[in-house]
Amino acid sequence: MGKRSKTSRKGKKAWRANISSEDIEDFFEKTTRDALSGGNLSAAPSEDLFHVDKSHDLPVKRKIEKHRERVLRVDSILKKNPFVQLVPSSKPKLKKSKKTIVIEDKAPKQVQKSVGDDSVMVDLLGDDIKEDLKYFLEVGNVGEGEDNKDVKIEVSEAGNNVSRKTKRVTRVELNKRCRQKALRKKETKEKAKEKILNEIDSLPNILEEIAKEDEDKQNKHLRRVIAKQEVLKIRPPRLGKYKFEAPPVQVLLTEEMTGSLRKLKACCTLARDRFKSLEKRGILVPSKQIRRF
Repeated sequence: MGKRSKTSRKGKKAWRANISSEDIEDFFEKTTRDALSGGNLSAAPSEDLFHVDKSHDLPVKRKIEKHRERVLRVDSILKKNPFVQLVPSSKPKLKKSKKTIVIEDKAPKQVQKSVGDDSVMVDLLGDDIKEDLKYFLEVGNVGEGEDNKDVKIEVSEAGNNVSRKTKRVTRVELNKRCRQKALRKKETKEKAKEKILNEIDSLPNILEEIAKEDEDKQNKHLRRVIAKQEVLKIRPPRLGKYKFEAPPVQVLLTEEMTGSLRKLKACCTLARDRFKSLEKRGILVPSKQIRRF
């Protein structure tokens, strides 16, 4: 584009006409807009323009929560009566890991319950046991506690202490298990290897069976092709829903049979024969015969 031609600025009229006043008009519009809106936004401090919302978001209550807040009449009656203790409707099932086998003598436990923990050992004659005998009894109890180191006590979900006796596994037993495991692994590998070898040995038989199956398939295919060709000789290929049905053979009665063509009885099957011949040649699609009553 060429440069803009300069105009003369001799007179006052030419000066006003050639100088644009868009900047001044924009300034006036901006000042009026700021005055109407409450001041210049670029010069205002950020505290006046923005504020921090410190209020927490209230949770949205759904209809489901309203239904859950409702208390049944039975529960309200039980809450009102503090003497009625709540009982679970079903006993909680213990997990498999928490199930333990209880193997203990019931007779000593019953005796301990009946006598109590703070009982005093009394002789049959009614005298207290001597201190020496008492000492030996205590030592015997301590020995029994040392022998039962393998007994583990687990707390079930119901809160009852249940004892379980576990058998300590020796190093000999562990070695025996490792040997049995390795032996089983070796046997499985040998069986798999033997299976593969048997399959390799039976490969010629498998190839013969495959060749025989292929030959049977080819013979079956040839029989189908020949059968289709024979069917096409009798009737045309199927073009529609219905098959072609050959018309019945026209046979003259003894009364109608004559020695001359001039004396033959006229029949109205010419159009029907023509229609059937068109169907047989595949020009028309065979249709179902509709009988009119």
